[in-house]
Amino acid sequence: AGSEATRTHLINASRSLIYTTALPPITVFWNLQSLRKVQKDTQLSASLFHNALLLRTLLIKAGFETLGKDYVVPVLCFENEQALKTAAHLRKLGFWVKAIRHPTVPKNQAMVRLSVCATHTESCIRDLVDALIQFQKETT
Repeated sequence: AGSEATRTHLINASRSLIYTTALPPITVFWNLQSLRKVQKDTQLSASLFHNALLLRTLLIKAGFETLGKDYVVPVLCFENEQALKTAAHLRKLGFWVKAIRHPTVPKNQAMVRLSVCATHTESCIRDLVDALIQFQKETT
């Protein structure tokens, strides 16, 4: 809404607001607040490290190939279609999982990306791994 002159003025005077890929200021503020909280609460960091290690250990023990070394745990599915099917299956079970496919990753390196949080319970992590194991058995 507004006159043509007002719209034209705002488009020309507010280019950085209109044409930006920068994060909104509130997002930056929220991220800074989160970082400050994590720096103060060492228990959160310890829980995150423990959960990431548990997830990665259980996956490797079950025969899955993982990449990375932090709380984002990519699990290789190799084929795009398998990554999509795996992610869809896990989402149906209540796990928020994203498929990462070619061309985002090299051919035959499609994966599902798992992210662990400090607040995840050991039971939740084990349920996720069990769901992956069961899905792999059903599809191979």
